[in-house]
Amino acid sequence: MNLSEEVTTDELKRIKISLSEDISKSRIDKARSMLDIFTELEKKAMLQEDKLDKLKEIFTEINRNLLEKILTYEERNKGMKCPGSIVNLHNEDKSLPSEQMYEMKNRPHGVCIIINNYNFETARENYGFKNMKDRKGTEKDEESLRSVFSELGFKIILHKDLTGNGIRQTIQDHSEQTYENTDCFICCILSHGNKGVIHGTDGQSVAICDLTSCFKRSKCPSIAGKPKVFFIQACQGDKYQKEVQVGTDVCNDNSKCDVSKTELIPNEPDFLLGMATTHDHVSLRHKEEGSFYIQSLCRQLKMSFPRGEDIQSILIRVNNEVSRKRALQMPQPCTTLCKQLIFCPAANHPAS
Repeated sequence: MNLSEEVTTDELKRIKISLSEDISKSRIDKARSMLDIFTELEKKAMLQEDKLDKLKEIFTEINRNLLEKILTYEERNKGMKCPGSIVNLHNEDKSLPSEQMYEMKNRPHGVCIIINNYNFETARENYGFKNMKDRKGTEKDEESLRSVFSELGFKIILHKDLTGNGIRQTIQDHSEQTYENTDCFICCILSHGNKGVIHGTDGQSVAICDLTSCFKRSKCPSIAGKPKVFFIQACQGDKYQKEVQVGTDVCNDNSKCDVSKTELIPNEPDFLLGMATTHDHVSLRHKEEGSFYIQSLCRQLKMSFPRGEDIQSILIRVNNEVSRKRALQMPQPCTTLCKQLIFCPAANHPAS
């Protein structure tokens, strides 16, 4: 049982009263559990892995048994670069064994590549893709990704408006780097797309499997055994779950390229591909607020990583959130991860 579940209803009422000067009344009134209280404290930077004074103050007055658990947790994780979850303070014998988690010990953890394609004028003028519009709102996705992955301890490398060959060469160049002193590789691609492919700003299609395959053990041995994570914001067809009046990332061309969804990542361990939508369907993007998928992904990462949650649990909530939108878009993770992937905050180690 975790810490939040051990707080009784009466204790929760007393805790809310004790925090009346720290959290606004409207936010306190909305809190229905101790987990909600933790979230509010985290938002105000009053609760972090290495900042438990407020928590200790609360439980000194209200529940001494839970105070002892906090003190034990604090002592156990003293000096660790990536301590356990704040809100899941388990007993020693219930801790997740280290062999079941990917190591996240380096600072920075690794690089986060962001390829952001906005301007498709070349495709419209030179290649006849007249319906391939500029991707308004994508700058919001870029901003959100930069913010959250910097906070998670990754070095951000940004590439803008790449052609098809530019995308291929960029990914190839990154796969030829050494990753001996990194924990994880992340690549986010924001562009137009179709079944199994993404499009460069010249309209040329690039198979997703060709990009992910650059990081196979045989091609990039220094990343073997470490998680390779790809997030793709692009349509995978032209079908709508439900008709809506928003921008899409489908290209409306006559491309015949169609890669099976089972071929998007290599048939070997340690890959995670987060697709904004399912095979054959569009992916939706608000022209001012950014895409449904990327905005949900960043929001859930920001809320969840202080709690020590693994990426697959987070992506389930992203699926739930996006699917409940009026557009009924359905994201699709595809994974061969063999362990839990839990991101740790940068904690005074700037990543970019």
